[in-house]
Amino acid sequence: MSTAIKKHLGELNNKYARARFEKIASQAKPGRLLDVGGYVGELRRFVCQSQVDYYLIDRDEEAGKVPNGFVVDLQEKDISTVFDFKFDTIVASCMLDIVFDPESLVTQIKKMLEKDGLFIVSIDNDNTINHRMRVLFGKGINKTPFNIYYHLRHPTFKQWFGFFEANGFKLKKIEYTI
Repeated sequence: MSTAIKKHLGELNNKYARARFEKIASQAKPGRLLDVGGYVGELRRFVCQSQVDYYLIDRDEEAGKVPNGFVVDLQEKDISTVFDFKFDTIVASCMLDIVFDPESLVTQIKKMLEKDGLFIVSIDNDNTINHRMRVLFGKGINKTPFNIYYHLRHPTFKQWFGFFEANGFKLKKIEYTI
């Protein structure tokens, strides 16, 4: 395991990150799971390995060091052409707001899902009162707005829900993690 992966997995001590991964893993269906934009496969540590065949795609080179991990630039490649099989669960955790064209990515994901497949999405809430106060006082939502992995858009939850419904997904369950 590379030093970068060890360092990043060490950050899972963050209470919020652990809660998010535990919640996502608990919802996953048995069978094939694709973690889209999953960086170094943190989610893998939380899914039941005997029931889930875990796959990962991410643009970072570290993804290629993870078992069943593939280095794929989500901005440039149609991910629905990467695998010749479909997935029972596809996860997009805190990444749809950092890709240039989330609608195209969601369309690709729909092609990759089994007929009764599950698409699990985790989104950040950059519209909290804390974030709004930071913007009001000229500090920005966060200190690294030009980082390559920074959020390009900041929709509300209601806007996200409308986005998924407009792209053919029925919202079955909405849960909040604080």
